[in-house]
Amino acid sequence: MGFQEQKQNFQLRKKPNTGCIRRWPSQDAKNWCIKFFNNALNLLDLDAIVAIGSSIREVPYSADVDLLIIYHSKKPALNNPPIDVDIHMYERSKIDTLISNGHELLVWAIQLGCLVIEQNSYWTNLSERWKNQAPFPSAEKAALSTSRSKKIYMKLSLLGDEDAKFEEYITMLTHLARERLLRAGKFPYSRPELPGQLRLIGENSLSKKFEAALIKRSKLYGQKFVQLHN
Repeated sequence: MGFQEQKQNFQLRKKPNTGCIRRWPSQDAKNWCIKFFNNALNLLDLDAIVAIGSSIREVPYSADVDLLIIYHSKKPALNNPPIDVDIHMYERSKIDTLISNGHELLVWAIQLGCLVIEQNSYWTNLSERWKNQAPFPSAEKAALSTSRSKKIYMKLSLLGDEDAKFEEYITMLTHLARERLLRAGKFPYSRPELPGQLRLIGENSLSKKFEAALIKRSKLYGQKFVQLHN
């Protein structure tokens, strides 16, 4: 296939599925993403953009928008994404190996992600191939992440950086919640959903602690957090 024919076929793809994202953390995030999605239609080396995380879930708030980008050959250039747009970029040739090794973010995207853009049905084929075969995330890896986060939290406590300390506290609770859920055989959803999932497996103390921290965080960022009792 020649370059012009390849380019023509590429541009016949559907428009970006912006409906994937149920809520935007800010107008800047929305404007940047929509512009990036439209420009991405002309990037021949881009295989897929998949929205992941709380912004695509039925939750009361989202602190940011998470995007998984898969490419080949030339890495797509990013034009200063806002602080509340998190980009996770991976080269296509490494994807299957990463998934087979239980890569948490990619497995989450396979199970719960929402496709925004793809070229040549790349993500559709990938997700169909892995949907029922992707490894269950490792509770042991989650425990290691909890331990690392706890050490960082303790260091920040000594430094007296209260903002950084609180953010690390949220991260630590997230890893701990994931660990408890995985040990119970439950697939962790997005962060705002974790307290509700914890309650369902009897982890009421951790659920209350985590939910209180998320409510405090939402107030700090001027967002609305509604307690979800399943």
